[in-house]
Parts: sequence; structure tokens; C-alpha cells
Amino acid sequence: DGDGVGGKSKSKSKWKDRRHRRRCRQREAKAAAALSYTHGDGDGAPGSGSAVRHFRTSRRLLRNAVRNRIKQDMLTSSWGCDDCICVSGGNNSYVKQVGGRGGLRIMIECGFDHLMESEAEIKSLVTQLQVSYANCLGLVADAVLARWEEAKNQDTRTSNEENRSTSDSSVDEAGKGRPLAKDRHKAEAMKALAFAAMEGNCSNTNNEEEGIGDCNAVADEAVGLSRRSIKPARLMFTSLKGRVVEAMSRDVGSANWAVRTNELPFDQAAAGIANTHSKSLPVRIIVLSPDALKPLTGAPDRDVMYVVGGLCDYKRNMNATLNCAANANANASRSANNNVAVEARRLPIEETLGSVSVKILTVNQAVEALVRADINGGDWTEALKATLPSRKLR
Repeated sequence: DGDGVGGKSKSKSKWKDRRHRRRCRQREAKAAAALSYTHGDGDGAPGSGSAVRHFRTSRRLLRNAVRNRIKQDMLTSSWGCDDCICVSGGNNSYVKQVGGRGGLRIMIECGFDHLMESEAEIKSLVTQLQVSYANCLGLVADAVLARWEEAKNQDTRTSNEENRSTSDSSVDEAGKGRPLAKDRHKAEAMKALAFAAMEGNCSNTNNEEEGIGDCNAVADEAVGLSRRSIKPARLMFTSLKGRVVEAMSRDVGSANWAVRTNELPFDQAAAGIANTHSKSLPVRIIVLSPDALKPLTGAPDRDVMYVVGGLCDYKRNMNATLNCAANANANASRSANNNVAVEARRLPIEETLGSVSVKILTVNQAVEALVRADINGGDWTEALKATLPSRKLR
């Protein structure tokens, strides 16, 4: 017995050592990333520990401010087509958005609780719903900040070039350089506002409220800059009732999610949205199913409602989402108010990644792949590689 205890203790000690070394590497990598940040004028990276702490704090505050703006857009953007036209294609007419702030529309159908036998599966589904919502916020926030920093650096380089080329004309006695000097001062003011978050103003230790206010101003600028191209996805949980609702109620934070909920199935919820906002014009719905024959192609269409099956089954249920799409399409065709067209598609895993070990994604992975493909303009290879774990790409 003594040898066994000693062996377990030695094994545990080795495991702790490996964990300690891994955490040390992670801390070193974060510190190196913070120190590698350079100012827009190219003078170099902040070398002091205080500057690094200011940088990290300001980045965190700015990202939180951007996330809050995105949450507001997710809640206030209409799920219908307030600015729509009907694209006529014979029997295949459908609604197309021509305005508004709406981004991708994703429904997570939670009406598969009868296929989930254990409470562990229900709990896992709720966790995946939480991660799906977090991904929608985080991915868009990162894209907005990346776009803003790119524009900010470009403006800074342009401003520096103008300053060097017009330094003499700005002091011209005839006053010919005044407009250029005015533009230069405006550019410098914008640069100061842009770097407010990066250089510590957002993490003002003397006045926290003032620092947060600076971050809010920069967040407004960042979101406004990318509003036309980067729009947050809108989430809706359909058939949300029974055990799934009970499990979600245990998560206090779920009440604050910027997500719409509906007790009706996805096809009935979509029909209600169409009747309310689209004047009974047809609405296209694509249900993602690993058993579908046709893959998605091109960038996700913001005029389409995408449905992800909210199913966490430890035992593989074949054709569950495919049958769900077929039943919804049959119900729509029998309905007197036929304004919903449903079809099933699968993610283009085989077409983009070739032969990989994974064919079925979790709920949050499917949502993440859709959001990534929407942000990058339809590059499914990049979206799926960034979504799937590296061990599943072998």
C-alpha cells in the first residue's frame, strides 16, 4: 500500500509541475503580447510595468464598452424586414432586406428535449446555448475592434505624412497653410481620442467614471465605423419550454442575455415574424443538418433565417434535424397562410476541409461557424478551421 500511495503522490506532483509550467508559459505569452504593442507613431512599445497594466485594463474596458453597444443592437434590431422588397422569382419569391441595422438571424430550435434522455444532456445544451451567445458577442466585438484599429493606424500614418509635408506651409505668413493646419489639428484630436483607450485614459485610476466615459466615446466611434459592414447576429431560442427552461432558470445571468425567446417551433415563430413585419411575404429558412445532401455555399445570407438544432445527444440520433426541416416544410405547404419556405443544408465541412474525423458540430460550434463566415465574407475554410478543435482536423 505504501508503494501505491507514493506512486500516486509522485504522479500528482508531476501533473502539478506540468500545470505550473503551462501557466507560466501562458503568463509569459500574455506579457510578450502586451509589450509588443506599439504606438501609432512607431516610437516603440511601452516598457514599464505600469504601461502594460494600463494597456491591459484599457483594452478590457474598451472591449466591454463595445460589447455593450453590440448587445443594444442585438436587442433593438428588428427580427422582421422593416425595410424589405419582395424578390419575384415565380413560385420562389422571397423577402429581401434593403435597409435597417439587422445582421444574421439565427434560431436555435430547442424542441428536441424528448430525444435527450439524461439531465446531463439538458445541462450540456444550456451550456452550449450560453457559449453560442457569448460567441456572437465576442466575435463581433473583436472584428469591430480590429477594423477600428486598422482605420486608426491608417489615419495616424496619413496624418504623420501630412504633417511632414506641410510643416512649412503651416507657418506661411500669407495664411495659405491655415486650412491644412486646421485639418492637421483635427486629425491630431481624432488621434488623441482613438489612443485614449490604448494609452491609459480609459483606465484612469484617479477617476474611474471619467475613464469609463472615455471608453464609451471610443466604443461609439468604433461601432459606428464598422456598422455598415459588421453587424451583430441576432439570436432566438425557439420551442423554449419544459426541462430546457428549468435548466436555464438556474443560470441567473441568462435573464440578461440579448436573446429573443419563443415557445413556438421555429417555423411558427418565423411565420409570426413574417405576418407582423413582412406583410405575409414568403420567408426563407435554412435548417442546418449534418444529414442534408446540399452544403451551404458562399457567405451566409442575411435575408435568410438559419436554424440550428438545439440537440445534445450522447447517442447519435440520425436525421433528427433533417426530419424536423421536412415536417416544417410539409406543415407550411398545408397551411392556408403559406409564407414560410424551409430547406435543409449542411455546413461545407467536406468541401472545405476534406476528409476529417468530425462531421457533426455542437450547437455553439455551428453558431460560431455561421458568425465567422458572415464576418469574413464567406470564407468557410477559415471559419471552420477557427471553430473546430485542432485534434478534429486531423
